[in-house]
Amino acid sequence: MLHSLPPLLPQYEPRRIVPPRRRTIIELYTEEEGRVLHIVENGVAPVSLRAFAETTAITGSGNVFACGTAGAWTLTPAPWRLTAKASIGDVLEWSPNVLLQGGPAAFDLASVVDGTPVRWKSSGTDTPASLGSVYTQGDYGTARLPVLPWRVGVNDISGDGTVTLALGYRAGGAMNLGHADGVSRISLTNFGPVDA
Repeated sequence: MLHSLPPLLPQYEPRRIVPPRRRTIIELYTEEEGRVLHIVENGVAPVSLRAFAETTAITGSGNVFACGTAGAWTLTPAPWRLTAKASIGDVLEWSPNVLLQGGPAAFDLASVVDGTPVRWKSSGTDTPASLGSVYTQGDYGTARLPVLPWRVGVNDISGDGTVTLALGYRAGGAMNLGHADGVSRISLTNFGPVDA
């Protein structure tokens, strides 16, 4: 007489592994994939962290730019630009920790292909809005640039499958971006596709 066998693995209901409304990054290591990062969003459903890039220390007199509200829009050079692998629909997070002094000044973020800005955050086109997407002022240590999200579009992607984001500013003015003796850093994280 044949008897039915129990399942090889017990069946469990999905359970939260972190409290709701919180984001946790889990670092795993596997022989096949090496270091793998996962995002646990709102306590459920891990999502692969697809790419991460961070600048080296940005310092020195060659990395100080005069910014204002009326000059020509100008893109910062390397190492202010960051590049990460990305696909259409991915959401990138551009996170600055940069030194600013004086003000006021207008800033914007742009995707760059072959050295040319193809889309600005403020307008969604290749022409930025008058005051960009960020307007700030303040004495040294009080002015800040915010963390900015970026949803990848078809024109943002270079031929090698990467997206490069660069900070833009209106040249000539009372605010200095960067500092000859201080250190600025920027990171760029790809959280993968996120529902609109």
